[in-house]
Amino acid sequence: MRLRLTGLLAAMLLGLIAAPRPAIGQTFHGGVRGAARDAGGVVPGVEVTLTNQATNLKRSTVTNESGEYVFAAVEPGTYALKATLQGFKTIEHTDLRVGTQQFLVIDLAMEVGRLE
Repeated sequence: MRLRLTGLLAAMLLGLIAAPRPAIGQTFHGGVRGAARDAGGVVPGVEVTLTNQATNLKRSTVTNESGEYVFAAVEPGTYALKATLQGFKTIEHTDLRVGTQQFLVIDLAMEVGRLE
């Protein structure tokens, strides 16, 4: 009886270990990242907006002290990217296609704009 109980517990434990589980880290999202630079180096403080062209949903971030920005967990689709900072020309990219588990790298070449 004791051997049968031990065998049953072992089988149950093995079943728990071998049971199918959702894979951690699998995702159906992509992302967009990059850096803002000008002739003098990195440009922090640039407002970067990512807009889903189908739904018009917008997400915004600001470049960090290294001039870098990132949009993680982006739904697959077609997007527009806009970068603005006072004293610089606005940069716009459209028709950026983000796929599943795909990260686009879009670096921004900032140019000095007209000061008023």
